[in-house]
Amino acid sequence: MPRPRPTGVCQLKKIIRFADCVGMGASALCLVHCLAMPLLLLVFPLSGLMGKDDSFHRYLAAIVTLPVLLALVPGFIAHRRWAVLVFGATGLPA
Repeated sequence: MPRPRPTGVCQLKKIIRFADCVGMGASALCLVHCLAMPLLLLVFPLSGLMGKDDSFHRYLAAIVTLPVLLALVPGFIAHRRWAVLVFGATGLPA
């Protein structure tokens, strides 16, 4: 009969699973944003929104970075696959 896991391990796995879901959701939002941006750039000059403050992107980058790191780092530690870490980290500054 297997030994029960300590409560701390179960809690950590729940946190990592939640962070993975948040990271995937943020990634999906980023995909929609990036696919829609060329169309929105065509409309922006007509709407007078060009040249406005870029703070939205700074806040979005700050909000997305934490879940991405919470998903990438434990995943790398568990699987030791450098390619996943490198590709995931490449998307952060973009």
